[in-house]
This record gives sequence, C-alpha cells and structure tokens, in this order.
Amino acid sequence: TEKLLTIMMNCYPIAFRDFNPEDFEVQAKLWQRSLSDCDYKDVVNAFEIWLNTEKYPPTLAEFKPVVARFRNPSAFISPERAWETVTIAVRKYGSYNSEQAFETFSEPIKRAVRNVGGWQKICQTELGRDWDFLRKNFIDVYQDFSQEVKEQELLPASVLQRLYQLTDRDQERLESK
Repeated sequence: TEKLLTIMMNCYPIAFRDFNPEDFEVQAKLWQRSLSDCDYKDVVNAFEIWLNTEKYPPTLAEFKPVVARFRNPSAFISPERAWETVTIAVRKYGSYNSEQAFETFSEPIKRAVRNVGGWQKICQTELGRDWDFLRKNFIDVYQDFSQEVKEQELLPASVLQRLYQLTDRDQERLESK
C-alpha cells in the first residue's frame, strides 16, 4: 500500500506538493487496513484504471468501488442489465428449467426474481402492460438488493464481520422475547 501511495504521489505531484511524512504514514495504514482483504492484482488493476481515466488522485471512498468491481463484477450490474439477463434466461431455459436459469444469476438477481413472484410468474407473464409492470418491480427490487451487496463489497472484512456479529446478536434478542 505504501508503494501504491508513493506511485500516486509521483503521478499526481501537484496534489501532494504539501506532503507531510506523518500524514503519509497514517494514510498508508488506513489504506492498508481498508484494502487488506483485496487481492493485490485487483488493487493494481483498479489503480491503472484510475490513472488512465482521472485527473486527480482518489480518496479511499472513491477508490474502493473501482477495486470492488474487480472483486465481484456481478455486484455492479445495472438494473437494466440484470433484467436483460433474466429475459435472456426466460428465452433460453423456459419455465421448466429454473434451476439452470438460476445458476446463471448473481445473488441479487436471484433474490429479485423470487421477490417479484418467482421464476414461473416471470415465464408466464405475457408481453405488454403486465410485463412492463413486472419489469419495473424487478428493477426496483433489484436496486435494493444490489445496493446491499455493493455496500458489503466496500467495507473491510473486519468491519463487515463486526456488523454481522451485531446483527446476529440483535436477532438472538428478538427470538428470545
């Protein structure tokens, strides 16, 4: 991470003209902790994309989504693209091969399909007004589910684990009442 930040400083010298070594060390530790669960190649690839497309150095909050796209590209599929995936699967697998269709879906797409009534409902809905309504419902639901996955992708593993522990503890409290 220090190497990455040093390269960043060299690539964006104007942004780092008031360089402070103490601040650099704090920044390096923060970036290291936040990127510790990321594959080195994903970080390097994300950094190359950033260097080739952006005029200014990234903040950690700006950089993390670029890295996350390498870690879990299916989490960043647009709602329209997700619906297109479902419609292609409807044509390819039909209503009787839901298991095969679901194998091609990311988790947010699977959840959205189930939430709008399931695979059979999608396959049996006729084109027209009902289809358009189903599409809108799917897109709305998918956005919520995919946002949840995106947020999880952006958090360091240690923070995510702590959140799960808190959620489990709250769930246990609810069940014990």
